[in-house]
Amino acid sequence: MAKSKTSRACGVRVRRQGRSAPRNVEAPSTSGRAAQCGLSGRRLWLVRLGSAVLAPILFLLLLEIGLTVAGFGRPATFFVSSGKKGMLTTNHWYVWFYRPTRTTSPHPCLIQTPKPNDTIRLFVLGESAAIGTPKPAFNFGRVLELMLQDRFPRHRVEVINAAMRGIDSHIVASISAECARLQPDLFVVYMGNNEVIGQYGPTTFLGRHPGLIGVLHRMMATRVAQCLRVAVARVASGAEKAGSSETMESFRRNRVALDDSRREATYRNYRRNLTRICDHAVAAGAGVVVATIPVNLKDCPPLASLHRRDLTAEQLETWESLYNRAAQNETEQRYAEAIAGYREALAIDDHDADLHYRLARCHLALGDQEAARTHFSLARDWDALQFRTDSALNDIIREVASARADKKVHLVDAAGRLAPDSPDPNGIPGQELFNDHVHCNFDGDYRLVRLLLPAVVEALQRDRGVVAAEPSDIPTRDQCAARLAFTAWEEVDTLAAVAKMLARPPFLDQIDHAPRQAALEKRVSEMNGRIDQAFVDGAVKAYDDAIALNPSDWALHYNYANFLYQLQRYGQATPHIRYVADMFPGVPAFHVLFGYCLAGSGHLDQSIEQFRLARRLDKHSKPIKEALAWAEQRKRDLTQETRN
Repeated sequence: MAKSKTSRACGVRVRRQGRSAPRNVEAPSTSGRAAQCGLSGRRLWLVRLGSAVLAPILFLLLLEIGLTVAGFGRPATFFVSSGKKGMLTTNHWYVWFYRPTRTTSPHPCLIQTPKPNDTIRLFVLGESAAIGTPKPAFNFGRVLELMLQDRFPRHRVEVINAAMRGIDSHIVASISAECARLQPDLFVVYMGNNEVIGQYGPTTFLGRHPGLIGVLHRMMATRVAQCLRVAVARVASGAEKAGSSETMESFRRNRVALDDSRREATYRNYRRNLTRICDHAVAAGAGVVVATIPVNLKDCPPLASLHRRDLTAEQLETWESLYNRAAQNETEQRYAEAIAGYREALAIDDHDADLHYRLARCHLALGDQEAARTHFSLARDWDALQFRTDSALNDIIREVASARADKKVHLVDAAGRLAPDSPDPNGIPGQELFNDHVHCNFDGDYRLVRLLLPAVVEALQRDRGVVAAEPSDIPTRDQCAARLAFTAWEEVDTLAAVAKMLARPPFLDQIDHAPRQAALEKRVSEMNGRIDQAFVDGAVKAYDDAIALNPSDWALHYNYANFLYQLQRYGQATPHIRYVADMFPGVPAFHVLFGYCLAGSGHLDQSIEQFRLARRLDKHSKPIKEALAWAEQRKRDLTQETRN
């Protein structure tokens, strides 16, 4: 007779006969065992659901801890340690946490923490128009710093450019929260050009659900997410395919009319983000100067036009006939007839941005400045590729600033006041002040600072109690250009960069793009043709004089090194780029230029060291890999020549 055995199931004694259950009796199921333990129905499903959710979370948490301990990953903050005690700088990789590929980076700076007692610290917040595209060394913040140093000679004035190309108000608001922790005295806010056509615009899911943006950003900042992105980038053969999706067709697919209901979400988001920025500053005890955004109205045709959605085929045919006939009259300079034809077309469909722009040009040609300004503004507002701040966004800026006028928020209506001086009779902003659609040239930035300066000085005196010196003559445009070494060389280099940018999407569909592009490229060619020894000597003297006045200005050294490198004066360029690379050891581009200068001056081994350092900082950069391969191949060739 088999011995009986006892066992426990859920704390209940059970007698089993023999060593195994009879063959015709099924083994207890999982649900049966759960039932024996008192788990059934809803409780059982809750346990299963909890296991399914908690197990992956626990795994990811342990993986995150492991990657952190192993030192994998990068900080996701805008400001990071510079590697020098008590000094912060901008995070070269910051944009990587917001975009699939890294196509831009913040402007380098050095911030001492804590702030010295005698320092006035201003932060400039915004996008490419604030950072100064294509030459950040000459942005309006740099000019403002010069003027403020003259007004507050007993203090060290520090204007930190925390703007970045390609971002919008969602990211600017996040950056402002970090700036608020660094003892600011004043924020200067200059943003609005990327709200409609941007990463979180009205055509995007996150633009319509902004509450998820912060969640996504926090997820992207984790080490696990970084690890996955690196793996994906390697499978895709690196991350150097940035911009490949920005074709003319991709821009055309993302056109949004002014009366599209999706724009309302954009305006709500902008208002909320601008309010957040002001609140961050006020909570930190800083003042805020908020500017409306001027844009190129006169010399920038719309980037895209859309017809009224309810336009019938018959109406469209009539509209096109009127429009084409009027355009022919405009070409033949019969402006009155052209205006009459355009107005007939306008009565059928007044949504077309190109129509408003052509009508504005005709009114301007006949001297009707008021009508011209009205239609230039409407052309900007109805532009279906809205890369320029429209009237609604500027109205929001005015409303938000006015509502907080008693809370250290000052409004500068730059959009309504930035205009060229005489002899230009129309006073409508155009190519006299802008390089392109929104980016000011040096004259435009200088005039913008003249508008900002009174509000900035008042904010520092009233809100921060900083005592200014007796008002003196404001530095002239040429004096500012001399102190920043904005030479004739920098001017032609800027125009060449602008011409290259305007030759790509989304500018190709603009009215008269081809002749305007040809004229710009001809101008650049003519300016290059005037470069002779006297031109070079004048530029060299301008750099030397500016550096003598401000030897610690790294931007002067960097621009000078670039200039000397292009002249193939590698030995002269080397000490200037060495100064910059030593100041910012974490910026790969500075080490790359340093490497090329060293190679050109015969120091090939040191050149390879700089390229390798740059590669350690950015392992996926194709230009860095090519630079290192070039230097190593050159060394092998020289070694072979020596042996032969």
